[in-house]
Amino acid sequence: MRRMTIEERIFAKGMPRFEILESRGFCREGDVFIYRRRFYEDQFEAVVTIGSDGSVSGNVLDLNNDGEEYEAIHIEAFNGGFVGAVKEEYAEILKEIHRNCFRVETFVSPQANRIAAGILERYGERPDYPFSDMENYGVFRVKETNKWYGLIMRIPYARITKNKDDRGEVDILNLKIDEARREELFAIDGIVPAYHMSHKSWASVLLNERVDDETIYSLLDVSRSFAAKGKKRKD
Repeated sequence: MRRMTIEERIFAKGMPRFEILESRGFCREGDVFIYRRRFYEDQFEAVVTIGSDGSVSGNVLDLNNDGEEYEAIHIEAFNGGFVGAVKEEYAEILKEIHRNCFRVETFVSPQANRIAAGILERYGERPDYPFSDMENYGVFRVKETNKWYGLIMRIPYARITKNKDDRGEVDILNLKIDEARREELFAIDGIVPAYHMSHKSWASVLLNERVDDETIYSLLDVSRSFAAKGKKRKD
């Protein structure tokens, strides 16, 4: 599986505060914001780009070599000596941007965070994290019964497509469905048989903007109604 880049690791959880980027040194160029800073005794220049969707990419230019891209910054095996020192300074620039220009979010994708906020507003319920080794797995439960009705998790995209060549990761939401609507729901782009749960009564919704929020909320209403029918828990 492809390793995360240094930018992906540092900005994994957070959304840019677009309204302050220009005041923090970014220049707007069309739909993107670009930040430039020289570092390592002015031998290199960091170029960090934030897209309109909140995605972050970056590269480093070698100013002693006609401004050519310093590709070693993204080679995992190069960590010692000179390269390691350059990487460390570059990472500090990224961390400063994250600290000063981003809001830390519970999940990774913007849609996952919107849905989590919507669940809190609709039902007054926040996710809990029962898996100590899986910090990106958030479970939503009915307060009265303690039963699950939703699970947001971040997984390799290839586990959904079953195509080993598909790269990257995706947030998904597992929820219980009305079995009578099973085939209808699985015909919708972005809704697939549940990952790691029963395909008969559960579905996975890709939280990458394929399925609109209102459709997801309607499915959550159904899923939660099933979980609410259980016995009340004893406090």
